[in-house]
Amino acid sequence: MKTLYIAKKFFSKHLIANLLIIIEIALALLLITLLVNRYDYYFKTYHDYKDSPIQHALFFMGREETIIDEEDFDALIKDYHQDLIEDLKDHADIEGISVYSYFSEDNGENAVFVYDDITAGYLGLKEDVEGEWLFESDTNNIYPVIVYNGENINKGDTLILDLELYNQFSTPSRQWDEIEERSEAFEVVGLIDSTDSRILHSTIKSNASLDMDSLLQEITPFRDQTVYFMEYNDELFSDYRFSTDNFFIYLNEQASKDSIEALKATLTNYGYVVEGSEMINLSKKRANQYLANDFSLFFSLAGIALVSLLSITYLNVKKMIKSISIYYVNGCSFKKAMSIYLVYLLLLIILSFLIYWSVLGFLNNRVATMDFSTDRDSLLYQFDWKVQVQSLGLLSIVLIFGSYLPFVLISRKSKLTILKER
Repeated sequence: MKTLYIAKKFFSKHLIANLLIIIEIALALLLITLLVNRYDYYFKTYHDYKDSPIQHALFFMGREETIIDEEDFDALIKDYHQDLIEDLKDHADIEGISVYSYFSEDNGENAVFVYDDITAGYLGLKEDVEGEWLFESDTNNIYPVIVYNGENINKGDTLILDLELYNQFSTPSRQWDEIEERSEAFEVVGLIDSTDSRILHSTIKSNASLDMDSLLQEITPFRDQTVYFMEYNDELFSDYRFSTDNFFIYLNEQASKDSIEALKATLTNYGYVVEGSEMINLSKKRANQYLANDFSLFFSLAGIALVSLLSITYLNVKKMIKSISIYYVNGCSFKKAMSIYLVYLLLLIILSFLIYWSVLGFLNNRVATMDFSTDRDSLLYQFDWKVQVQSLGLLSIVLIFGSYLPFVLISRKSKLTILKER
């Protein structure tokens, strides 16, 4: 209790300096938190997919369309998918070809996404599902479905969905606007409440550098619709196995460079192709570029805050040296003097963290009412305990370091020398 009383006296005696330290700590905590969030924002795609099957896959983008009516800008793609599949059968390193299709439901009011198990898995859908996973459910011969943003829809419900199936490109045998309508019964095996999941653009073509961010899109644009996620099966979707002209070809992890190059040469005969590892690494490269653009500003502000905090702390301790010296000369041990100051320091940290936490509470309330253009944008304003504790730990080290030096200087002097100086 006596240690706490003396620490409180230190705080009251140097009130202005202490208030400045408290504000500096709170600002430094905010800067560090924002910097960490910035890093998470830029590198999210890279960290999400660097260990996914895409690392050992090729992304195929089909042929360019051929204009057949200059006046109406009608275009088509020659039928080639069956020939391509025949060519791919000879490549032993292929473990699977992805399915991801986009359809409509209820006259275009709702969205339907159809995936294979591997593709759905690395998109993060499985982690977001409350209930059973599509490919692990047992629905007694009724097709399973996972629902996002379904009003008054519960797990276990049976839904009659009016599907509108179509290709997203035109060929001589089927035009893109030829829609097949089918009504089928589905059992709801899971629900998605969060919007962390991402989906694949259903059609994209590029003969230039392509990163993962260009291929992925947030689920946010569909938040005014009910979104149904389904597993691919031949009974329902055999005529739409390639409803989009894009797909991943998943390869054996031990596939040789020569085998991959031979496969790319085959695919190039039919359209554009890029290695999944190249897309992921390009996302990392661009994230580094974005972070580098922010480096000067954020690190300059953080550096100024930390140096300022260190300086104010050091000067504040020097002001208290007189009182500490008196205690030291009158028999207070160096260890006891340090404990008094650490209690005082703990008071500063607690008050700073309360201010910091109040600001976070205000920002989180504002974030809850903000309408982000994409779900990932909200990462810039997310605050979690892990980041806060790490930030506070770093600043505590800075404070202790700035405080410890004056004590070291005192401890190296004899009590007689200190008494003469004071």
